[in-house]
Amino acid sequence: MAVSDSIAKRESILGGGVLLALLSCLLVGTSLGLQWGRTATERDRTWPSESYDEVYFHRPVIETFAEQLPTPSLADYDSATTPGYHLLGAVLLRAGDLGLVRLFFAGCALLLPLLLYRAAAPRLGIGWGLLLASLLCLSNYVIAAATWITTDNVALLFVALALIGMLTALDRDDWRWLVLASLAVAAALLVRQIHLWLCGPLFVSALLFWSRDLRGFLAGCAGCLIAMIVVGGFVLLWGGLTPPGFAAQHAGGWNFAALAYILALVGGLSLFFTGFLSPTRDDWVTLVLGACIGLLAAAVLTTAPDPDAGRWGGVIWQLAARLPIFGGRSLAFLFLCPLGGAALLLWLKRTWTNGGGLVVLAILAFAAAHTANFQVWQRYYEPFLLVALILLASRSDTKERWAPWPVAILAIGLAALAAVKIYLPLSR
Repeated sequence: MAVSDSIAKRESILGGGVLLALLSCLLVGTSLGLQWGRTATERDRTWPSESYDEVYFHRPVIETFAEQLPTPSLADYDSATTPGYHLLGAVLLRAGDLGLVRLFFAGCALLLPLLLYRAAAPRLGIGWGLLLASLLCLSNYVIAAATWITTDNVALLFVALALIGMLTALDRDDWRWLVLASLAVAAALLVRQIHLWLCGPLFVSALLFWSRDLRGFLAGCAGCLIAMIVVGGFVLLWGGLTPPGFAAQHAGGWNFAALAYILALVGGLSLFFTGFLSPTRDDWVTLVLGACIGLLAAAVLTTAPDPDAGRWGGVIWQLAARLPIFGGRSLAFLFLCPLGGAALLLWLKRTWTNGGGLVVLAILAFAAAHTANFQVWQRYYEPFLLVALILLASRSDTKERWAPWPVAILAIGLAALAAVKIYLPLSR
C-alpha cells in the first residue's frame, strides 16, 4: 500500500508539472510569437528593456563569437557579464540560426518554474506547488527574459539549482547534492559574475557537513575555490570586474541604495506570504527588532529616485517618486524597509528548523553583492526574491487556511503587470 501511495503521489506531482509547463509555454509562446521577426528600436520605448539588451548587447556578442569560433576573443566584448551564455549561444548559432538560439534559451527559462514546483510540491502539495511556481511564470521580468536573448533567466536557473542543491544536501544528509550545487554555482558565475555571493551559503553548507560527512565539507569548499578561480580569471583578463568596454559605465562606485530597495521589495512581496509567516503576539520582539533594522536602513540610505545615481527602474521607484521625500529619504522606503526587516527575521524564525536560515543568508548575500552594481533596477532583484520566498514558504512551520488568497492576489497582480508591460506593447 505504501509503495502504491508513493507511486500515486509521484504521478500526481508529475501531472501538476505538466500543467505548469503548459502554462509557461502558453505565456512565453505568446510573447515569442508576437515579437518574432520584429526588432526593437530606440524610437519604441514601450518595449521592455530586455529587448534593447538583446539588440545592442547580447545578440551582437553571440554573432561575433560565432564568427570567431573556435577561438573567440574574451578579452573585451559588448556585454558586462561573463561570456558563458554568449559562448553557448554562438555554438547554437553556428549549428542553426538565431531562431534556434532564441528557442533554446526560452526553453531553459521554462525549466525555472518547474524546478521551483518540484521543490515546493512534495512539501506543500500539488496545489500549493502550482500556485507558488506560477508566480515565476507570470513575472514580467521572467517572461521578458525568455522572450528576448538575455542572460537573466539562465543565470537565475543555475542560482535556483545551486540553492536547492544545498538545501537538499542538508535535508537528506547527502554530500553528493553539494557537488551538484558547486557545479551550479560555477555555471551561474560563467553567465553572470555578480553571483559570486553564492559562495556564502555554499561555504556555510560545507561547514554544516564538517561533523556529518567530511566529503560534503570538501565538496563545498572545492566549489567555493572553483568559483573564486572562475571570477578571478576574468578579473585578471579584463583588469576589473567587467570587460574593459564597460568599465566606465560601471565606474559609478558602490550603490548602497540596492540594500534599501531589496529590503523594501522583500517587505512588499512578503505581505502576500503572510499566511506562512502568521505573526502573533509572541513574535513582537522579532517584529520590532526587524522593523528597527529596516527603519535604520531607510533612514541612513539615500532613497530619492535619481536616474543619474542609478536609482530608477521599478515599481517602488515609481511609487517613491509620487510620495513625499524628506532629506533624500522617500516615504515609500520608510514604510517598506521596516516591513522587509520584520519579514526577514520572521522568515528566519518560521523556517529555522527546516533549513530556511540558508535562504535568508542567500538573500543577505545577494543584497550585499548587488551594492557593487551602480544601477538599482527591480529587474535585477524581483525574480530571485520570488525564488527565495517560494523556497522559504515551502519550509515554513506554519500555514494558515487563508494563505492561498494573498498569493493568488499577487499572481493576478503579476499577470496584470505582464499584460501591461509586455503583451500590450507587443500587440501594437
